[in-house]
Amino acid sequence: MKIAEITLPSKPGKKPKFKFLKPVKFKCTRCGTFCCHLGSPELTIEDFNAVQKKFGKNLEDYLEKREIKIRPEDMLLPYGFKTVNDSECIFFRRGRDKKSQCEIYEIRPLLCRTFPFVFKQEGDKISIEVIPCPGLKFSKKTKETKAKSKSSKRKKRI
Repeated sequence: MKIAEITLPSKPGKKPKFKFLKPVKFKCTRCGTFCCHLGSPELTIEDFNAVQKKFGKNLEDYLEKREIKIRPEDMLLPYGFKTVNDSECIFFRRGRDKKSQCEIYEIRPLLCRTFPFVFKQEGDKISIEVIPCPGLKFSKKTKETKAKSKSSKRKKRI
């Protein structure tokens, strides 16, 4: 579901235009329902370096090579974390309180940090989409529609 759209400027020095299509709030419930069970994310160079720093020579114990086509502009490497139990991330742990835990939370990959938001570029527009997640809450009004509503109420009173 697309929730926002960013239009990139056609000239340098201009600001991008940001438009909310559907207002949404997100607060992680630490359920691990979707984010940790969709396989593991591909890694950016920064993600790879952080994991390599943490695990050193044992890196191959945690990573698997992916058969994906990488374009330079994607900034992704053909590596992801190994998975267990039918596409569960190798670093996912379920606590006694049913809350999930990530063993590498402090260095979790960029795609984990931005979940459930997905960014897709189409020409001069970047759309922001959401993946279903219990932490999402959709509201009925954006700041723009609230401001318009308040100004129309003021006009009616006058």
